[in-house]
Amino acid sequence: MVRERWTQSTWPSLAFWIFFIASFCFMASRSIELTQDSYSYVRHHVTRTSGYPLFLDLCRLLFRSHSLKGAQILQLMLGLFSAHRLAMVWRRELGLGAGIERLVLVLLAIPVWRVQSTIGTECLSYAFFLLFLACLTGSFFRLQQGAILGMGAFATILLLIRPQFVFLIPFLAVYLIWLFWHRDDRSKNWIATGALVGMVLFSFYAQATYNYVFNGKFSRIPFTGLQVLSVVMYVSDPSDLRLFEEPRDVEYLRAVYQKIKQDRLSYRDREITQMYLDHYNRAYKYICWIAIVPQFKRMIGKAELDASDWEALDRFTVRLSVKLLLRENVTRWIVLTIKQIEETSGHIFLIMVMLCVLAPIRYWKMRAPIDLLFFSVGALGLANYALIGLCEPIAWRYVFYTESIPLPLLVGYFSTARRFDPFTVG
Repeated sequence: MVRERWTQSTWPSLAFWIFFIASFCFMASRSIELTQDSYSYVRHHVTRTSGYPLFLDLCRLLFRSHSLKGAQILQLMLGLFSAHRLAMVWRRELGLGAGIERLVLVLLAIPVWRVQSTIGTECLSYAFFLLFLACLTGSFFRLQQGAILGMGAFATILLLIRPQFVFLIPFLAVYLIWLFWHRDDRSKNWIATGALVGMVLFSFYAQATYNYVFNGKFSRIPFTGLQVLSVVMYVSDPSDLRLFEEPRDVEYLRAVYQKIKQDRLSYRDREITQMYLDHYNRAYKYICWIAIVPQFKRMIGKAELDASDWEALDRFTVRLSVKLLLRENVTRWIVLTIKQIEETSGHIFLIMVMLCVLAPIRYWKMRAPIDLLFFSVGALGLANYALIGLCEPIAWRYVFYTESIPLPLLVGYFSTARRFDPFTVG
């Protein structure tokens, strides 16, 4: 009996964990990948958020001369732990079988294996995003106050690691409206509201304090305007100069348009047979770093930008990009974003749209927490697409956080819906 039980129940789990541990050892032994972004995090550049540079400082304190290798292993461990934690939460709330839970875990861990060797924010951000989703699941299924506060804590950490996760703020606002509508305990609701708002505000003030300590300026990350203007300049046209009256603005934009036209890097210069992303990726980097920034340096008469100059550049480019985008180029930007999504992840995008449309209809009839989770995954994904499309070319490294979630969630849901777990033995 014991031998039979060992064969039927233990061997599948043992084989899975041996494979998982072997995969961890293999990934941990891979060489470190350093990119241009990696060096800016190591040097605490003014355009970088505080979370990852401080994480690297912690690794330098713990591992000394092997700090980057230590950072690689720590972010791999945290990524796998977070995938395991979310799979466990889904198993508990969705009633997954043991084999399906392992399949979900592997699907969630695949992005970790892809990005863990890079010294950058991707692996760490993905890990905390999975923990955010674990808390979100617990709040939907059990209305746990601890899970709600955990959402706020992990959202704060994510904002300090990557400003991209600012799309969580409107989502949390909608979540609080749902919480007041669904839960009768007003005192707990107000506590949760105060905690979430306080944590989000803390992330902004913590970032400003970090900038003051390392760069002498109590301010946010001065990078948004430069990114948005690079996108807008790609889709806009020199005829848009009529929107501006100040001579300095007109002179600056005319010089940028000339640089773009000289190298045929506008939206209209793309050949009809050329992939949007092939042309846009090359044009975006050129417009940002060869046209916009150098022209701003000439305008202020400086060869290099300090912290105050980056802040001035951000204010200047935000003002220009808002006028160019809202008054003339919204439709062109939407078309460009949709074309990028079609080339990178069209099928995932359609799944997210379906989740956003169908899940509220099901929830209105059945009041099932799983429908809230479906809607949240779809809404977060679409918000991420819109935000990245507004600031940069849509690439896998920016959208994999939200794109990696629908498939394992749907696998778990349909396995329980059919009461079938093909991986469970015995």
